[in-house]
Amino acid sequence: MRIVRGYTHLQNLAASIVTVGNFDGVHRGHRSIIETVVRQGKRHGLVPTVVTFEPLPEEYFAHIRQLSPMARLTTMRIKAQRLAQLGVQQLVILPFTSRLATMEAERFLEAILIKGLNAHSLVIGDDFRFGHRRRGDFALLQAMQKQYGYTLEASSSILHDGVRVSSSQIRQWLADGEMARANQALGWEWYFESRVVQGDRLGRTIGFPTANLRLGKIRPPLSGVYAVVGGRPGRSEIWQGVANVGIRPTVSGGVWRFEVHWFDVDDNLYGQRLWVRPIARVRPESKFASLAALQRQIEADCRAARAILSEQNQMESRVTE
Repeated sequence: MRIVRGYTHLQNLAASIVTVGNFDGVHRGHRSIIETVVRQGKRHGLVPTVVTFEPLPEEYFAHIRQLSPMARLTTMRIKAQRLAQLGVQQLVILPFTSRLATMEAERFLEAILIKGLNAHSLVIGDDFRFGHRRRGDFALLQAMQKQYGYTLEASSSILHDGVRVSSSQIRQWLADGEMARANQALGWEWYFESRVVQGDRLGRTIGFPTANLRLGKIRPPLSGVYAVVGGRPGRSEIWQGVANVGIRPTVSGGVWRFEVHWFDVDDNLYGQRLWVRPIARVRPESKFASLAALQRQIEADCRAARAILSEQNQMESRVTE
């Protein structure tokens, strides 16, 4: 899959079929749109193309308004991997800045989609909005169809358990610890992947060393203590452990961390990229009166996580028998 970053390379591109959106999570609703793009692209000889943004518009406006950052389901790396797996051949990542935030919908259509991407066909979700103040929608695209000569198709929402599948709903399910519902709506098992960075080594001093995963500007949609599995990308080995995701109110409070204590893993993991998949939430994040109380709770969390993971292994074994 070709990845185009920014506006510089939006010229002399092959005729394309395009969809535009955040595609945070690349969930089942997104997949329906993308499968249409890929299928129609093959049928008509057009390059299946996805346009997305970095940062996400919600993140940009939260920063401008000095609000807490929104949780994100996928890093750009994971998003790109999942789009490529679905058959997308071209991913365009536009920087969402004041330039894009104030661009009128008609200008975005003409400059970015028609002239920049050579779009011959557009496929959009039924809730799609674009341009300054979100004024662009399906009706506007229909009105300008004759002028630019593109074909246009809308994709309907997907329901799961009678609820519309959306990134915000999946974030809520993950925040509530409803891993099964979130994963079913995603169509894949949610995981986080990042590089291990230096922490404050507090876990090591109380007998529970942790791998501190780099978050950067991203806040995961989880909060609490989880039984997890994970490992190094591309390796067959799968580790088990317990993770704390949140602000660690007992010892710091304020800065989000994603820390994993791996069971029976003694490797030096600094600088290595790891993936982590939560299996079930053990408990919400809590504040304890002392480090000794926190240490006792972590011991209990480890026992609970081991029990959850053992049960998970037994269930998987029965399924494969």
